[in-house]
Amino acid sequence: MVTSQSAFYYNPFLQLLAEASHTITARGLALYAADPPKYAQLAALPFPAYIPLLAEELKTPAFLELLSASRLLFGEPSRGLTDLDLETLRQHFYQLIGQAASSQTWFPQEGGHSQRVARIAATLAEQLGYSSPEIHEITWGGLLHDVGKLFVGELFVALEGQGLPSPVTLPFIRAHASLGRSFLESVLPLFPTALTCAALHQESVDGSGYPQGLTYAQLTVESQIVNLADGYDATVTRMGWSAPQVCIDAEQMYARAGHPDALILSTFIYIVNEHHQEWYPTA
Repeated sequence: MVTSQSAFYYNPFLQLLAEASHTITARGLALYAADPPKYAQLAALPFPAYIPLLAEELKTPAFLELLSASRLLFGEPSRGLTDLDLETLRQHFYQLIGQAASSQTWFPQEGGHSQRVARIAATLAEQLGYSSPEIHEITWGGLLHDVGKLFVGELFVALEGQGLPSPVTLPFIRAHASLGRSFLESVLPLFPTALTCAALHQESVDGSGYPQGLTYAQLTVESQIVNLADGYDATVTRMGWSAPQVCIDAEQMYARAGHPDALILSTFIYIVNEHHQEWYPTA
C-alpha cells in the first residue's frame, strides 16, 4: 500500500513543493520591494523579535496547500503502519525532499552539509550512550534539520542576485527554521525528533539564537546534539575553522551561559578531537 500510494503521488507532491517555494520567493521579493528599509534593519534586531513573524508573512496559499497534502499523503497514512512500512514511507519522503532540493540552485552549494551533520550528531549521540533506535531518530534529525531551506533557498538566491548585502538577505534565510517546523508538523508521525531538530537547530546555549531565543536548558538533548553538529560543520566548511578553534569557541559559549561543566560539551569536544581528521581530511 505504501509503495503504490507514494508512487501515485510522486509527481504531484514534487509539484506542490516547487509551487510553495516559487510563491514564497515571489512573496519575499514583494515584501522587500514594498519596504526596503524595514528588511535592511531586521538583522540588527534580536532574533526572536522578527523571525517567527517573518516566517508567517512568507507563507502563501501554495505553502499551506503543501502542508495539507503532506499531512494526507505522509502524515495520516503513517498511523498504524508496521515499523517496516513506516520506515519505507520515511525513506520515500526523504527521497522526494532530496529530489526537490537537487533541482534548486541554492542547495547543491551545501555540499552534503545535512549528511555530515547527521553523521556527526549520530557519533555524539552514541558517545552519550543513546540506544541504536534513538541514534536512528537523531540521524533523521540531522538529515532534515535544514528542510525549511527548500522554501527560502530560491528567495535567498534572488535577493543576492540583486546585489543586496547580507543584512537584507539573512533575515529571509533565517526564516527557514520556522518554515521547516511547519512543514514537518504536517508529517509529525513520521519524524517527531526531526521536527524538534528543524525547529530548534539555530538556537544557542546562551539564548542568543533563533527563532525563539531559547537556551539549551529549554531544548531537548536531541536538538542540542544536532545544534552542535550543525554549528561545527558550518564553521569548518564555510569559515575554515580548525578542530581546536571549534572546541575553544564551544567552551567559551558554554562558559558565558554558565554551563562550563556540561556533559554534552565535554563529549562533543572529545568526538571532535577523535574524529575531526577522519571527517575533514583536508581541513
